[in-house]
Amino acid sequence: MKELRLEQAVEAYRREKVTLSRAAEIAGVEQWDFIARMKDQNLELHYDTGDFEADIKAVARKS
Repeated sequence: MKELRLEQAVEAYRREKVTLSRAAEIAGVEQWDFIARMKDQNLELHYDTGDFEADIKAVARKS
């Protein structure tokens, strides 16, 4: 089950349908863990100001 969630997250991130933080959430891992797995999945980091703003909002919701 966890592997399937990771695959879905990778594909969504690869197609730029979700942000890094959302992909990590889908995969059920912390962002740093998702970033660590990116090389194995042949993913490039896509992170812009919109992603940064989304991450700030996500952190604010958790506080």
